[in-house]
Amino acid sequence: MESILASDLANGRMGMRYNNYAHRSRVLRQQKARLDVLRASVQSQEQEG
Repeated sequence: MESILASDLANGRMGMRYNNYAHRSRVLRQQKARLDVLRASVQSQEQEG
């Protein structure tokens, strides 16, 4: 579902289900937070190894 929301936003469509900016920006913020956590864990593993 997240990829659908992200691609809708990238393609300039707001989609059929969640059609407001606040919801989509919240989803994208959550995705960015998850990505930041993943990047931090990968970097810490690289430093250990």
